[in-house]
Amino acid sequence: MQVVYLCGSADNSQENRWHFADAEMAFQYLGYAVLNPMMLPDGLGELKRTNICNQYLFVSDCVCMMPGWKQCESAKDEKRLAHKMKKKVLYYTRVDVARQDSPSIACIE
Repeated sequence: MQVVYLCGSADNSQENRWHFADAEMAFQYLGYAVLNPMMLPDGLGELKRTNICNQYLFVSDCVCMMPGWKQCESAKDEKRLAHKMKKKVLYYTRVDVARQDSPSIACIE
C-alpha cells in the first residue's frame, strides 16, 4: 500500500481542515494510507509537530502539497527534502465530487 503525506500550512482554519479532509478521503478511496497532520492533537507545540511531520515525510512514498503550502516555511522545507529524497511530489487542487461513481483527485506533478 502506498503512503501519502499531506503537506501544508498548519493553519487550523475551517477551510484548511476541509481541504485536508477532502484530500484524505479521496486518497483513501484510491487505496492510499494517508498521513494527515491535521489529525494531530492540539497543544503539541511547534517543535513536536515539526518532528512528527518530518517522520511522516520520511515514511511516505509520496507527498501531496496542500493549498497554502507556499506561505509555510516548514512546508517549503519539507518539499525541498522530498525532492532530495526522490519522492513523488503532487500538488492538490481539488476533489472532483461531480463524479459519483469514482471520485478523483485533481493533482499535478
